[in-house]
Amino acid sequence: MRPELSGPVGLAYARFAAWLDEARRDAGLPPAPPKEDNAGWLGIEFQALEKPLAKHLGISPGGGIVVTRVIAGSPAAAAGLQPLDILVDLGGGRIAVNQESDLNRFIERVRANPPDSVVRFTREARGGAREVVSVTLSKSPKTELQADRRRDDAFELTVREVTLDALLAQRLEPGVPGAIVDGVTAAGWSGLAGLSRGMIIQRVNEHDVVDLDSFTRAMDAVRAERPAKVLFFVRFQKDTRFFV
Repeated sequence: MRPELSGPVGLAYARFAAWLDEARRDAGLPPAPPKEDNAGWLGIEFQALEKPLAKHLGISPGGGIVVTRVIAGSPAAAAGLQPLDILVDLGGGRIAVNQESDLNRFIERVRANPPDSVVRFTREARGGAREVVSVTLSKSPKTELQADRRRDDAFELTVREVTLDALLAQRLEPGVPGAIVDGVTAAGWSGLAGLSRGMIIQRVNEHDVVDLDSFTRAMDAVRAERPAKVLFFVRFQKDTRFFV
């Protein structure tokens, strides 16, 4: 979805809040306490149905959105929405999105519905054929702002749990295991090795890391084993890397 702050529906505020949290951290301030997000979550990315595109496709005038991605396991996926679907109506009212600056209007209309509510979209095909698609919204997934964190003082490293917004920002699919590097001390062991914020640790030496608990167990094992070198296997976006 564009613009950047729009994010998948249901995560827009969370991304902005995460940016604010990072700014507070850079300024030496503590993070703001997370707020419970009671907005329903749809689970798509999209762009505006601009007038030239609508005319080219033979879509009725008035605006709409073009689905560019459907998040696996999301309410949108369960309802059968697919990439390149064109949605022109929500709950009996036109989706008046004709340019990128209009996108937040649509986001707020969706987020005004709580989890477990049913929203009805009209999907329009080339030439004007229409059908109604009903979607049961779910609770918004936990975000980076709300993620649990663990600190390892020996390696001067903080990690947080993997959240959907972090995976989508790296163009990764839901369900990628690991622990995300949340911060390192520049002159500490992890910083000197090259680990940096956003990397997803998936193995430490021979110990798999799938979540925060397995990260803690892996680091405890490394301290007990006292090896000469510690190998971190990480994933970042589409790349996999090793750091010693």
